[in-house]
Amino acid sequence: PVFEAKTIDYFCSAYTPRPGDVVIDVGAGIGSETGYFSKAVGPDGKVIAIEAHPYTCLCLRKFCEYNHFDNVTALNLAVLEAAGTPSSASRSFAFLL
Repeated sequence: PVFEAKTIDYFCSAYTPRPGDVVIDVGAGIGSETGYFSKAVGPDGKVIAIEAHPYTCLCLRKFCEYNHFDNVTALNLAVLEAAGTPSSASRSFAFLL
């Protein structure tokens, strides 16, 4: 509840997801915000959670499975500003959809 309030303030300042919406969660991590988005869009909505790190994405998938977030699709992908391969030296990416 406190975390969800902070999530709403930070991630939903311009738009708050509603039942039936589709949310794309880029850089989903282990699913902290994904859970809020899943509940917000409800069973008729969809959350596409994108996480680049393979192990973190596995944790995200387990988190969603354990919590029965059946409307979440977790993808092990990196979203980059331009086509190419991310550099191992690069610690942050510019996300652009």
